[in-house]
Amino acid sequence: MSQTPDVPGPDDAAQVSAPEQAEQVETVDATSDDAPAGAAHARTARTKARHRALDVLFEADAKGLAGNGADVLRVLADRRRRTVAQDGLPSYAIDLVQGVADHIEIIDEIIETNAREWTLRRMPAVDRGLLRLGVLEIVFLDGLEDAVAIQQATLLARELSTDDSPRFIEGVLQEVARTKAVYGD
Repeated sequence: MSQTPDVPGPDDAAQVSAPEQAEQVETVDATSDDAPAGAAHARTARTKARHRALDVLFEADAKGLAGNGADVLRVLADRRRRTVAQDGLPSYAIDLVQGVADHIEIIDEIIETNAREWTLRRMPAVDRGLLRLGVLEIVFLDGLEDAVAIQQATLLARELSTDDSPRFIEGVLQEVARTKAVYGD
């Protein structure tokens, strides 16, 4: 694990909040095979959990089950059974998928309202999943700054989706963050 000067070390842990600690893990070198083109970035425990949650949502989408919360939970349960012999799903990934499943109708409505002239069906499946996770973190979860949720969704879009996706996802999630008081909890 590499530490950068702006990331507190182990001696500073008492001064860092739990959400901040969860965001601090490792740095990926921009020259490594798994780094996105052109940038070094932090690969935190939560970033990894978001990626794993996205995998579950993508699988549900590929099976035509992403629009129904109960079906998403069945995909999650199946994924948990399949990965238990490996390293299992991180608890934050499970929380994210369960949160999306619990609020799927409202989340999808929020996305459609803020993705001007784009329907959910028209979006790439990866973008749908990233937007669902981002809206969940911005509107329904406490303890995480909106900017972090937006940055993380954009980071994963750079790694996993089309060239235009990061800017699109960032724009939609910024609008959601700007108007989130309308949606309440």
